[in-house]
Amino acid sequence: MLCCCYLGSLISLLFLHLSLSFPIPDSNPLLSMSGQVRNRHLYAESPNKGVFLEINPSGIVRGSPIQTDDSELELKSVSPGLTVIRGVTSLLYLCVDSAGQLKGQKQYAEADCAFTELIENGYTRFLSPHHGHHVSLDRKGPVERPNSVFSRFIPQANSRVHDDNPNVPQTREVINTDSDDPFGMVMSSEIDPMFY
Repeated sequence: MLCCCYLGSLISLLFLHLSLSFPIPDSNPLLSMSGQVRNRHLYAESPNKGVFLEINPSGIVRGSPIQTDDSELELKSVSPGLTVIRGVTSLLYLCVDSAGQLKGQKQYAEADCAFTELIENGYTRFLSPHHGHHVSLDRKGPVERPNSVFSRFIPQANSRVHDDNPNVPQTREVINTDSDDPFGMVMSSEIDPMFY
């Protein structure tokens, strides 16, 4: 009888691993902050002019009045509070030296190329925790003034039209956000097809 109970316990232990349930992995977006990657264009604006931060293949950091291939940037969170910025086309990291000059470089160095991302009043500022300089642009390029309007960025999604297939016409719909019908669905149904 004792042998039968012992044998039954042994068999149930063998099949125990089949009855274990596995938890569903956490899907909370806040838990995945490290490793988060965003492709954006960083836009800075003054009352007279707006520019997009761009890193060209030679490592020069400057402002462009329009979105370009060189202004498309990859913003990656490497640890809580630290963000790395890299040019999508140039594959260069945005870095700042001890004098506050911005440059693009191939090799990532945390002391020069990691920034604290500060969000205030709807704008994003990037501060080098190692050197204490803000990422900032003016008409001549980088400057050291942290209160400059060209150090306040608005990350924007890509609005450029990629010409992946030249045979497919690229159209961009204008959405009237002030209208009761922002997508124009009511108007299009009221127009007689014979009118054209």
